[in-house]
Amino acid sequence: MGGTPTAFMARSMVSRGSATPFDMIEHCHSIGLGGVQMNPPSTDPEAIKQFRQRLENYNMHLVCDPRLPKQESEVAASRHR
Repeated sequence: MGGTPTAFMARSMVSRGSATPFDMIEHCHSIGLGGVQMNPPSTDPEAIKQFRQRLENYNMHLVCDPRLPKQESEVAASRHR
C-alpha cells in the first residue's frame, strides 16, 4: 500500500509556511507504507538518481504520472533529458 498527494494534502499545505517542507517519501516510510505516488523532483539525471536511491533504500515502490509532450516540439526536447 502507498501514499498519494491527495491523502496528505492537509499536511503538505501546513508545511508550506514552515522551515521544513513536507517530505512525502519520509512520511510514507515513517508510517509503514510500501510506496508513494509522486513525480521525480526534477528531470536532472543526478536528481533522479538520488530520488530513486531514496526509494530503493526504503524498499518502496513508485507510481508516477509524468507529463506527456503536448506539442511536437516538446517530443524532441524530452528525448535529450
